[in-house]
Amino acid sequence: MDLRNKTAEKKLISGLIKHSSKYFQYEPYLKAEDFSNPGYQATFKIISEIYKDSYVTLIDKDRILSMGEHLSIPEYISLMGGEEKISEILSDNLTELDVDSYFTIVKTAHLKSNIYNNTNILRDYILDTDDNIITIIENVQDSLQIGRASC
Repeated sequence: MDLRNKTAEKKLISGLIKHSSKYFQYEPYLKAEDFSNPGYQATFKIISEIYKDSYVTLIDKDRILSMGEHLSIPEYISLMGGEEKISEILSDNLTELDVDSYFTIVKTAHLKSNIYNNTNILRDYILDTDDNIITIIENVQDSLQIGRASC
């Protein structure tokens, strides 16, 4: 089950493009995989590359398309749903506070989705396994990254 919010993802990408300071604030906590839409994943990779150039002051559609081509992202325009969708992202008027809100929504939804999926995987493992109880406990602890209790 995917609990992520594609509208919030679009707004976050837009905000990261409009407000470079927010990109640098949140970049350590974001990965392309935080976005469920392949077009937004690609756009995040593209703007991350663009922001590596410390002289960048403006990200426009031409720069995005050029970097997408440079990074050899196949069918970037099609992933985004056309050039008009790229223009839509660039036309959103968001404040820095909006970016903060959308970051929280996107990151929370990604974490919830991962927890939900991992819980289902663990449940299926526990229901279907023939492993002994010690192996089950160790596998569950490893999966949840829980330290082993010392007795």
